[in-house]
Amino acid sequence: MTAQTANPLEAFRTAIKHRYLIQQLVAKELRSKYRKSTLGLAWLIMNPLLLVGAYTLVFGVLLKVRWGGASSTLEFSLILHAGVMFYMFFYEIVSRSATLISNNQSFVTKMVFPLEVFPWVVVIVATINFLVTLAVWTGLSWAIRGTFPAGILWVPVVFIPFALFCAGSCWFLSSLAAYKPDIEHALPVILLMLMYMSPLLFPVEKASDAFRMVISLNPLTWVLESARSTLISGQPPSLVYVVAAPVIGMAATWLGYASFIGNKRGFADVF
Repeated sequence: MTAQTANPLEAFRTAIKHRYLIQQLVAKELRSKYRKSTLGLAWLIMNPLLLVGAYTLVFGVLLKVRWGGASSTLEFSLILHAGVMFYMFFYEIVSRSATLISNNQSFVTKMVFPLEVFPWVVVIVATINFLVTLAVWTGLSWAIRGTFPAGILWVPVVFIPFALFCAGSCWFLSSLAAYKPDIEHALPVILLMLMYMSPLLFPVEKASDAFRMVISLNPLTWVLESARSTLISGQPPSLVYVVAAPVIGMAATWLGYASFIGNKRGFADVF
C-alpha cells in the first residue's frame, strides 16, 4: 500500500483538493440526464413517487402485506417509502460502479486525470436524489399524519455511515470491474438478491426463522431497519448501529479507495 493510501482520510482530501472539478462533473451529469426530457428535473420527484406507488399497489393493495402500526394503505406506503429511498441510494451507486471506468475511457487513455473523483461524483449525485426523495417523503408524512416527522433529525446518523460504505463499494467495484468486465453482468443479479433478502418489501417478523437468519446477514437489513425506526417511530438508531456503522463506513471508504488507487495505473492497459 502506498503512502498516499495509507492515510484513511486521503479519500476526503482528494474530494477537497478536486472539489471544483467534482462540482462541475456533478452539474454536468444532472443537466445531461434530464436535458432531453419534457419534465426535466421534475423527474427527481416523480421517479420515487412512481416507484413507491407501484410497490404499494403490488404489495400493499394486491398482496395485502402489512407492517405493524400501518392502519391504512397510505401508512403502508410511508413505511415502504422510508426503506425504498435508502435502497435506491445503494442501488444507484453500486449499479453504476461496474461501468464507471469503461464509460470514461477517454479520461483513462488520453489525458492525465484524477480518476478517483468519479466515485465521489456518483455518490454526490445519488445523495442529491436521496435528499429530494427524503423531502418528498417528509411532505407526504406531514400530509398523511398531520405532524412533522421528528425522527427525520436522526436520518444523518443512519445515512452518513451508509453513504461512506456505498462510496467505498463504488471505488472497489469500479476498479475491479475494469479488469473483470463480467461484474457488470453479475451485479444486477446480486442487487436483486440483496433486495429480496432484505426487509425492504416485507417486515422481518413475517419471515420464517430460517429465512430471518439469512436476512440478518444482509448489511442492508441493519440500514433499512434503522431508517424505519427513526422515520416511522421517531426512535434513535440502536447503540450498536451508532457505534459500529461509522467504523464500518470509514473502513469501507479507506479500503475501497486504497484498492482503486492501487489498481488505477493499469486501467489504460485494459482498453
